[in-house]
This record gives sequence, structure tokens and C-alpha cells, in this order.
Amino acid sequence: MKRYVLLAVSIAFYAILNTKALLVVLLVALCQHIFGIVSEKKKSPFLAAFFATVLSVFLVVIRNISFRYIVAPIGISFTVLRSIGYVVDVYRGKCRAEKNFLMTLLFVTFFPTALMGPVTSYCTMKAEFVKKYRPSYDKCVEGLYRIALGLFKKLIVADRLAMVVSEVVEKDMSGLVVFAMLLLYSIELYCDFAGGIDIAIGVCDILDINVPENFKSPYTARNLAVFWQKWHISMGTWFKEYVFYPLSINKTLKKNLSGIFKTSDKKTVTKYVIYVSLMVTWFLTGMWHGFEGRFIVWGVLNGIILMIIRELQSQKKTNASKKSGNTAQKKEDVSKISALTTALCVAGTYCLVSLLRVFDCYSDVKICFMKLLGIFTFDISGLSLLVSYGAMETSIVILGVALVILNKRIFERSREMRLAGIVLFMLSVLVFGVYGQGYDSMSFIYGNM
Repeated sequence: MKRYVLLAVSIAFYAILNTKALLVVLLVALCQHIFGIVSEKKKSPFLAAFFATVLSVFLVVIRNISFRYIVAPIGISFTVLRSIGYVVDVYRGKCRAEKNFLMTLLFVTFFPTALMGPVTSYCTMKAEFVKKYRPSYDKCVEGLYRIALGLFKKLIVADRLAMVVSEVVEKDMSGLVVFAMLLLYSIELYCDFAGGIDIAIGVCDILDINVPENFKSPYTARNLAVFWQKWHISMGTWFKEYVFYPLSINKTLKKNLSGIFKTSDKKTVTKYVIYVSLMVTWFLTGMWHGFEGRFIVWGVLNGIILMIIRELQSQKKTNASKKSGNTAQKKEDVSKISALTTALCVAGTYCLVSLLRVFDCYSDVKICFMKLLGIFTFDISGLSLLVSYGAMETSIVILGVALVILNKRIFERSREMRLAGIVLFMLSVLVFGVYGQGYDSMSFIYGNM
């Protein structure tokens, strides 16, 4: 019974937002259902690849071309990832093809994760849909707490910072103010995206449905590789499982690269295969974010930096294995510099991630690079904009960010503290968010994908 109630609510959710978008979702669900059944019978990799290609082309078309009777539904990029993953899982034998179309439709339209994820697999979600609903007071408190925290992140922090970011972009400012804007945009994007995920997970907790976490303190990462293990985890997992890993073990790719680089050394060939797989994965990741040059460049730059990190780590391990010495002394030396090194690495990674996000803020690739180069002119004239932001607004943002950072230590220690957190966050939203002075309503950034 629970699954059909969820389906009815999910369809109503899409219908309320846009009836034309509902037609697209129904079409995707129907294609997924048919291809899943056929893939189970045929067990053909070409069929799974064909479905993935069809949906990818469909995604590009629906997001970039206007039609009279259909429009791209919210979160269509996430819907496509889930559907492709389902068909590939059926082909691999990880799960059975679903024969009940209503269950397929529920998976595609499930409303808490429809907007911006997390990206889930049918193997795990089916078990959640069919299990008996057992409401729990603690689970409901946890769910309400996550919803309140998500609204706080979005309406108190993200939307306030969005006003500053938008002003810098719209006024076409240059110099250090762009760097400051990008640092603030990173906070905005996190609070916007993580806030939406908190709301989704909170609703799922109340519904007694478990979905994976999507963030694990990403801005504490020491390098870009670790950052992508902590940011948008479900997306990263999807691209690893369905793009990177299949490419990295592809025998044809290994053979071709062995011929291109004229080497038969397995270690060298494996390294080249991993690097090619990495670049292809990040090229496609960029395209998934948007079929525009700026997102493709963003993806390629991420791939190049990750490739460099991997190469440096490999060389470091090789050099370490060649050296010999007093192990106890080495550990003592490492402990002395570890705190400072970690702080510098975390700060450097945050700056690097923020600089790469220039491709989010400006639509033209040439302008993006001009803005990045303009930062190193060290022009400080535009920084006066940040100073004029207002003591009240600045204080709200600073306190908001502090609560976002410390919320686990303060409010997640007990049920009572969660209840106090719910009250605090909702009162803050009511006073300083939705009804607060200067509030400007903005849609979720990733919800537009």
C-alpha cells in the first residue's frame, strides 16, 4: 500500500510543478521499463549502451531545445542517471528487471529525490519501497531536524550570499573581488545543494526510507581527489561504477594504448588506461552538468588536476619505498608538521575548487579565463562592494555559516538537542529567511539541472 501512496504523491508533485514535464517523466519510465525487461532476456552490452546513448541524447535535446507540448522536468539529469544505472544493473545481473510498471514509475518519479538527488539505484530503493512502514518518533525528529537544517542552509545562508554573487557577476567586476566572490559562491553552492539534500533525506526519514548521504564535510578535503570523494558522493559513485571502472578494465582500450605508446609493460599500460578513463569520465561529468563549452572545460580541468595528483602520489610512494631510515624519527617529524600542512592543504583545495567554479558564474569560456587572470592583477577597487554589504546581513551570514559548521557537535548529541535545533532553525528562517529584510527568493541551483 505504501508504494502506491508514494507513487500518487510523486505524480501529483510533478503534475503541480508542470503537467508537460510529467509527460517526459512518463516517457523515460516507459523506456526504462521496456529496456530493462529486454536487457534481462538478451543480456547484450550493446543494448544497454544503446539505451544509455538514447537517454543521453534525449537529455541534451530536452535541455537545449524548446518544444511546444513538453518541457524538461526538474532534476531530469538525475532521472537520466538513475534510469541508465537501472538498465546496466539489470544487464550485469545485479538486480532483476521490474515487471510492474508502477514500481518503475515510482522509482523514476520518487518526489524527495526528484529535484537534486541523491542518485539512487533500483536495487536498494525497491527494498525501501516494499518494506512495511514503521513510523518512529526518533526517526521523525531526525527527519524534521534535517528539513529545518536544510531550510536554514538555503534561506539564511545560500540565498543571502546569492545576492552578493549575482551583483559581482552582473556588474562585470574584475580583480580580487572576483576571487572573493568565488570563495563566497562556494559557500552558497554548498548551502544551496546540501540544504536541498538535507530536506530530501529528512522527508525520507519521516517516510521510513533510507537514502545515501551526499556530502561528508567536503571543504575539509586536503586535495581535489579527496574533495570529490566528499562532494556529491552519489554522482561520483555513479560515474565511477558506470563509466570509469568499465573503461579501466576494457581489454580493447588496453591493447590500443599499448600500441599507441609502443609499450608492453603492464604497469605503464595500466597507468595510461587509468588516465584515459579518468579524462573520459570527467569530460562526460562536465557534459552532464550542462551541454556547454564552459562545463566541458570545467570537467576537463578537473580531470587534468586529478591526473596530476594521481601521478604525484604515485611518484611519492615510489620514492618513499626506496628510502630507508629511522621510522620512529620520521613519524615524529611528520607529527610536527602535519597540523600546519593539513591546514594549508585544506585552504589550498578550497581556493582551487572555488576558482574552478568561475565556469558556473560566467557563461562564456573566454570571459571565465579573463576573470581568472584578472584576479592576479590584485586590483582591490571592487572589494568596497563587500564592505557595503551591511553589518546586519554580514553578521547573519557569519552566524549562519558557524551554525552550519558546528550543527553536528551542538544539536546531534541527543533527541532533545535536535528538538532545540528544529526550533532554532525554523525561527531563524521565519524571522531572517522567508520574511527577513532583503530576502530574495532563488531556486535551487542543482534543481535546474
